[in-house]
Amino acid sequence: MIIFGDAQKLFVPPAIVDIFKPHFTDLVLEIVSGGHASFEDSPARVIAVISSFVSDVLKKQKKQAPSARKLSHSDRAP
Repeated sequence: MIIFGDAQKLFVPPAIVDIFKPHFTDLVLEIVSGGHASFEDSPARVIAVISSFVSDVLKKQKKQAPSARKLSHSDRAP
Protein backbone atom coordinates (compact mmCIF):
# COMPACT_ATOMS: atom_id res chain seq x y z
CA MET A 1 0.00 0.00 0.00
CA ILE A 2 1.15 3.48 -0.86
CA ILE A 3 -0.56 6.47 0.73
CA PHE A 4 -0.07 9.93 -0.76
CA GLY A 5 -1.34 13.31 0.31
CA ASP A 6 -3.13 15.18 -2.46
CA ALA A 7 -0.89 18.22 -1.83
CA GLN A 8 2.29 16.11 -1.96
CA LYS A 9 5.11 17.98 -3.70
CA LEU A 10 8.11 15.67 -3.20
CA PHE A 11 6.86 12.64 -5.14
CA VAL A 12 4.43 12.16 -8.00
CA PRO A 13 2.10 9.23 -7.25
CA PRO A 14 1.90 7.72 -10.77
CA ALA A 15 5.69 7.70 -11.11
CA ILE A 16 6.17 6.04 -7.72
CA VAL A 17 3.50 3.44 -8.48
CA ASP A 18 5.22 2.64 -11.78
CA ILE A 19 8.46 2.00 -9.89
CA PHE A 20 6.92 -0.24 -7.20
CA LYS A 21 4.18 -2.03 -9.17
CA PRO A 22 6.43 -4.75 -10.68
CA HIS A 23 7.67 -5.73 -7.22
CA PHE A 24 4.34 -6.12 -5.42
CA THR A 25 1.17 -8.05 -6.11
CA ASP A 26 -2.06 -6.20 -5.43
CA LEU A 27 -0.38 -2.83 -4.91
CA VAL A 28 -2.89 -0.29 -3.63
CA LEU A 29 -2.55 3.48 -4.02
CA GLU A 30 -4.60 5.73 -1.75
CA ILE A 31 -4.63 9.50 -2.03
CA VAL A 32 -5.81 11.39 1.05
CA SER A 33 -6.04 15.05 2.04
CA GLY A 34 -2.74 16.51 3.05
CA GLY A 35 0.84 16.94 2.07
CA HIS A 36 3.98 14.88 2.61
CA ALA A 37 2.96 14.01 6.20
CA SER A 38 -0.60 12.95 5.43
CA PHE A 39 -0.69 10.91 8.64
CA GLU A 40 -0.50 14.23 10.49
CA ASP A 41 -2.80 16.14 8.13
CA SER A 42 -5.54 13.47 7.95
CA PRO A 43 -4.88 10.96 10.74
CA ALA A 44 -8.41 9.53 10.87
CA ARG A 45 -8.47 8.98 7.09
CA VAL A 46 -5.01 7.37 7.07
CA ILE A 47 -6.00 5.04 9.92
CA ALA A 48 -9.21 4.10 8.10
CA VAL A 49 -7.31 3.39 4.86
CA ILE A 50 -4.69 1.26 6.62
CA SER A 51 -7.33 -0.60 8.67
CA SER A 52 -9.32 -1.40 5.53
CA PHE A 53 -6.18 -2.60 3.73
CA VAL A 54 -5.14 -4.86 6.62
CA SER A 55 -8.66 -6.25 6.88
CA ASP A 56 -8.67 -7.08 3.15
CA VAL A 57 -5.26 -8.77 3.38
CA LEU A 58 -6.37 -10.88 6.35
CA LYS A 59 -9.54 -11.94 4.53
CA LYS A 60 -7.49 -13.01 1.49
CA GLN A 61 -5.06 -14.95 3.68
CA LYS A 62 -7.90 -16.69 5.47
CA LYS A 63 -9.42 -17.79 2.15
CA GLN A 64 -6.06 -19.09 0.94
CA ALA A 65 -5.11 -20.93 4.14
CA PRO A 66 -5.61 -24.69 4.06
CA SER A 67 -8.42 -25.76 6.32
CA ALA A 68 -7.16 -27.21 9.54
CA ARG A 69 -8.75 -30.32 10.93
CA LYS A 70 -8.23 -32.06 14.20
CA LEU A 71 -6.32 -35.29 14.04
CA SER A 72 -8.06 -38.27 15.50
CA HIS A 73 -6.10 -40.88 17.42
CA SER A 74 -6.04 -43.13 14.35
CA ASP A 75 -4.49 -40.32 12.21
CA ARG A 76 -1.41 -39.97 14.39
CA ALA A 77 1.82 -41.70 13.54
CA PRO A 78 2.59 -44.84 15.57
